[in-house]
Amino acid sequence: MKSILVTLFSLFAISSAHAQTATSSAQAYGVGTFLISSVKLDESPTQVAVQITSLKTGTVVAELLLNVDRRVTLNLLSPEGEYLRGDLVLRQDNTFLGVSAYLINGIGVQPRNTIDGLIAYWKNTDPTPEPVPTF
Repeated sequence: MKSILVTLFSLFAISSAHAQTATSSAQAYGVGTFLISSVKLDESPTQVAVQITSLKTGTVVAELLLNVDRRVTLNLLSPEGEYLRGDLVLRQDNTFLGVSAYLINGIGVQPRNTIDGLIAYWKNTDPTPEPVPTF
């Protein structure tokens, strides 16, 4: 129970620098015994802070800052031998900003989980002027 509370608190504490500027909602995705938390930064509409936490220990094992269309490759290994490998990419178009993941998780040579798709998503809130209709 204590590790669950630590994990919940860690969702909102990406880092002291990012926590002050990130007021958008945090989104989390669990993969094996890893929790991937993503927070859209208000100061930069094209950046997302990502924190990966071990659910077994409650400790942060990685912190990343994702930029649009820049691939980040992960290769994490826990002391128990559980791995999390793959890529995270921040995608954006006119309607959304999302963290796309291709991740493999497992112990030993046999993967247990494979993720291929969006793990966090925000609607694009950039105000774009609507065309004025002419009659």
